[in-house]
Amino acid sequence: MKDCAILSIVLQLLFDCIDDSCFRKTNVFDNLWFAITHDGLNAISEYSNYIVKDVMNEKMSKKQSALFQALREYYHPIVFSLLKQSNIADEQNFYDLALNSVVEHGWVEGITSIREKIKPMSSYMALLQNIQFFLRQETTPSCVKVNSTPFVDIHSESTFNDRHKEQGNHYIRI
Repeated sequence: MKDCAILSIVLQLLFDCIDDSCFRKTNVFDNLWFAITHDGLNAISEYSNYIVKDVMNEKMSKKQSALFQALREYYHPIVFSLLKQSNIADEQNFYDLALNSVVEHGWVEGITSIREKIKPMSSYMALLQNIQFFLRQETTPSCVKVNSTPFVDIHSESTFNDRHKEQGNHYIRI
């Protein structure tokens, strides 16, 4: 299920209104995945129609929530790697601070919010460039339904698409 099974499972459990029918007829889950892995925890508010309001408010306000922890798992290797590549030292648990910021606010806002803590400015600029490069590589356009005919598979090696191929559903990259 995408790049991080734990995050995928947590999203499926929390957004239980994205049922099998919705999953087959729309690309809501793919859009949710893209939003939350690029814009952080705050992105779930865009999908409030698919989650119980009290659950959403709880998940957005608690750092101990399953969703926050699953997002930390997803972002951890990427954030730490990008910080190292940008020659930013992990002084006073800075990597964890950066990770939490990206989890909450996403790549752009998350890194911008900790800009003052990154010295020298050249390291901050290198980090922004590394993030932009990473995002260009990771950005995959959403999957869309093409007329009501079968879809074309975009990631044939993924478990997600294998399961859907068995059901007769395929996807196309646009």
